[in-house]
Amino acid sequence: MIFKLLLLFTLFVSCDTKQIDFVDSINKNKTEIKNQTPEIQEITIKYFGGRSINDSTVYSIKKSSFEFHIYHKDKSKSSNILKKIDENTFNNLINSINLTEFKNIKNGKSFQETDGNDTEIRIKTKDETISKSNGFGNQNWDLIINFFNSFEYN
Repeated sequence: MIFKLLLLFTLFVSCDTKQIDFVDSINKNKTEIKNQTPEIQEITIKYFGGRSINDSTVYSIKKSSFEFHIYHKDKSKSSNILKKIDENTFNNLINSINLTEFKNIKNGKSFQETDGNDTEIRIKTKDETISKSNGFGNQNWDLIINFFNSFEYN
């Protein structure tokens, strides 16, 4: 009888340890997958070129702030707006971007030859900066442009 109880106890402890190891393994895999996807630290959109009065217009969003810059040929007319934002606003944006797909965007043709403006989007992660120009028609590109166009920066 004691032998059966000892055997049952050993079996129970063994199963419990295996379950803990299995759960730890799953959590470790989730952490490894998350660590393989670099965290986006900043997204910048730059409009430049053409015969505009401005040299360029730059929008930038980080975890805690949104920046809007107008770089004018006459530096005294340049302007800069910095607005604090809720971190959830930034997190919602970056969580909706597929970074792998963004990297695969083909750069579009420049519009500067016809006095047009070009658009550049840069995504900065801890390890790299990914820059694409005139990548219109891509879901990630459009998502970023629409976000910045709808953001109230005044």
